[in-house]
Amino acid sequence: MPPSETGTIIITGANGSCALSFVSHLITDYPNLTLLATVRNASPSDPNTARLAEIISTSSRASIESLDLSSLSKVRTFADKTAQRVEKGEIPPIKAIVCNAFTMSLKEQVYTEDGFERTFQVNHLSHYLLVLKLNPKLSGITATAMDPGGMVDSRAHKIQKPIIRFAFSLIVLLLPITKHFTDELRSSAQSGRELVELAVGDKYQGEKGYFMGARREKEDAICMDAEKRDVLWKACWEWAGIKKKETALEQ
Repeated sequence: MPPSETGTIIITGANGSCALSFVSHLITDYPNLTLLATVRNASPSDPNTARLAEIISTSSRASIESLDLSSLSKVRTFADKTAQRVEKGEIPPIKAIVCNAFTMSLKEQVYTEDGFERTFQVNHLSHYLLVLKLNPKLSGITATAMDPGGMVDSRAHKIQKPIIRFAFSLIVLLLPITKHFTDELRSSAQSGRELVELAVGDKYQGEKGYFMGARREKEDAICMDAEKRDVLWKACWEWAGIKKKETALEQ
């Protein structure tokens, strides 16, 4: 995608470690794109959202939007309002949806108001609903999965044991050396840059499949199992309560 091309990019979990780098590079390298940077807590009192607001303050085409992926009804509301904005010409057509938000529960299972295990709903089911409701058509699109690698400076490591956090802090200092041996240990900045290019860069237009950073990798066998994919698709369709008229499948 040339830097002059327009379009709307949506990213979930926009105040995360990788996402902050993504946002920074997107508005710098592709300034004509419109960015909807979605977060669960859009209040500036959240320090991570405040950092996001600081980054996008240099762009008139970027905005912070509230999107709570632990609520299917809120995902629907966001998708419907966004679709209306596109139809009214308030924002350009959607070019890419970056499903970046995630959560994890290490000590016990946590459930959402919809009755689903929170990790599953936030990481997958709500993104499934969001994408299906916002895709103007299902032909001619591609789906790409990116493993951001071991981001040793990620904020997610704050929940780790002190000794693990200390080990990661040492690895951060060694990244200039380790990059000559492996690209799986990396900074959030590197992963964010590569995510931008996978989402909108000319080099990756039409590409699909699984990537380790910017490097194409073979998918796991279970991902290539058509029968299991079909089972998951149908289950998510039912759990999300989707109707054909809500999606491009109606067309």
